[in-house]
Amino acid sequence: MVKLIIRYKVEGKTYSLRVEGEAPKIYEDLDGILETLCKKLNNGVDEYSVSEVTNMSPLGKIVLGVGANLLLHLSDYKISDDRVIDNIAKTVLATSIGLTIGHIVDSVIEVEMEKFNIKSPCQPRKENPLTSVITEWK
Repeated sequence: MVKLIIRYKVEGKTYSLRVEGEAPKIYEDLDGILETLCKKLNNGVDEYSVSEVTNMSPLGKIVLGVGANLLLHLSDYKISDDRVIDNIAKTVLATSIGLTIGHIVDSVIEVEMEKFNIKSPCQPRKENPLTSVITEWK
């Protein structure tokens, strides 16, 4: 299964689209996706790039271990000599750690490898004048 991230830029704003599929078929579909984008956006696509997701790591596994360890050992540390301030500081710190963990748990780190990047993909391509000469040599 191949996971691709398609990014396209229209009027300075970047949009992304994620697609998954089997190796030969998904790459064939990229032309159709670009053609559809060009039609729907009146040839207004300024840039079109495709990256393959090569590695995904969920942050939840890392953060839960570190956060739980931090919370367990928080009582071992003394933040202030005043007992009330120490308890308040530890409570605030524990709450902020818990909130941070709650936001990060479902996050993932993705490693991408750019496949290609095309500027003005909807504009007709000028044919290289050497291509006709090269075909004549064959």
